Amino acid sequence: MVLNCPPSEEADAKEVARLVEAAGCRALAEQVASSGIRVNAVAPGPVWTPRQPSGGQPRKKIPDFGAQAPLGRPGQPAELAPVHVLLASQEPSFVTGEVYGVTGGNHLP
Repeated sequence: MVLNCPPSEEADAKEVARLVEAAGCRALAEQVASSGIRVNAVAPGPVWTPRQPSGGQPRKKIPDFGAQAPLGRPGQPAELAPVHVLLASQEPSFVTGEVYGVTGGNHLP
């Protein structure tokens, strides 16, 4: 989900997106569980990607990007990969309708 909004509304838009993601994940999981299909989601926090310095963040925010996370830094894409690999495997065969936060310590709503 991509939301484009003015910077002052950015935090509110992200919060709404996370709530929609969680609700959609849970609703879809309930609908398809009887068919043996599991639906889970990954909700990343601030993650450093090549997009950040090339327009993903205003230049003045780059030095502090991710600092608001309790771990004090942005995540790296490789730190999200293990959650995706886990969810793609059969290991969490009894898990459905869950949203995994890879947020550096920020709690999901």
